[in-house]
Amino acid sequence: MDDDMEALVPMRVAAILDGGGNMYNLVLQEITGRRRMVITIGMSEAQAIAVFMEGISMPRPLTHDLMARVISAFGGRLSRVIIEGLEGGRFRTSLVMDKGGAPVVLDGRTSDAVALAIRCQAPIFAREAVLRLANGDSDAVSGAVGETASELLRERLREAVASENYEAAQKIQDELKRRGEA
Repeated sequence: MDDDMEALVPMRVAAILDGGGNMYNLVLQEITGRRRMVITIGMSEAQAIAVFMEGISMPRPLTHDLMARVISAFGGRLSRVIIEGLEGGRFRTSLVMDKGGAPVVLDGRTSDAVALAIRCQAPIFAREAVLRLANGDSDAVSGAVGETASELLRERLREAVASENYEAAQKIQDELKRRGEA
């Protein structure tokens, strides 16, 4: 993992939207700008993020609460989460832990990494290239030629999310799912 901080963009959780069929859309937005990333996540991960962000107290710790406690109990700390890339339609994410000054890097699902990061008050970053790709920067996609109907739909989805028109974003997401391309 290249840890060049210049290539990292600080992100925050902007919203969690119902994606239908027990799927949700996690919307991450850059802290100092308007670019966003939309990541499809499962119902339990969406609940884990929402419960913490809403300050809802649970009678027993959820899985991510327990993970945060285990990390702390063993003298570790989650120092940051980095969305590294996109492979096979899925985001690749690293959790960077610190234990006694020695970094430990673990691979994790983005939804779990975000749920843990917000509990540990760890910053969330996206690689600049990943954020550019998620926002339709054609230069970020090597070898891409022309625009397909799906690419146009994805661009409209990004525009709808950026303008916070979540109803339109949901309709576009539904169409992409119908085509098997979400």
